Amino acid sequence: MRISGFSAIVIVIVLSACTAFDPGAPQAVQADAPVYKTLLSVKIPVRNAVATLGLIATSQGVQTWQTGDGVSVSLRDGLIVSTRGLGFDVMGSDVQQSLHAISGTLSGSYTVKRRYLTADNRSASITATCTMSTAGTDRVFIEECTTLDSTFRNEYLLDASGRIAQSIQWIGPEIEYLGLSYVNNG
Repeated sequence: MRISGFSAIVIVIVLSACTAFDPGAPQAVQADAPVYKTLLSVKIPVRNAVATLGLIATSQGVQTWQTGDGVSVSLRDGLIVSTRGLGFDVMGSDVQQSLHAISGTLSGSYTVKRRYLTADNRSASITATCTMSTAGTDRVFIEECTTLDSTFRNEYLLDASGRIAQSIQWIGPEIEYLGLSYVNNG
């Protein structure tokens, strides 16, 4: 069987088009993709999910960490102040009293307030009364909180310099807890 020059060109174009659009074909890595020195590992136990986030912005003391597909967690000194892309997101949270309790400048009970975006796109808030204690060491702090409907417990592990290195933080009744830990990437 003899293939004409024109037929050979058509076959090559068709085959190359198939390869170009093959979703299983290896993709080149973008040379200008960001390389992060520190990453944030986030676990969502209720969803059996783990993600790695890179730092994308810092504004007024709040660091925003984000996945490649746009899910983000914003932290003030290691405490969650907002989330995006999880559903039932934390729209804002006042964590100042928790930070003061960890640093030892506040004792006794205090309040933590969080605002959420509900499924019907409305804002709802939860106020919790909390206390902070240490777990036998000056590096592990336990925050126990009570709302009108539930109780929850946050745990914070501080590094040698006194910063939160790992934590398990309750963000709301639907998602429940996020486990956070910093990962040095370089």
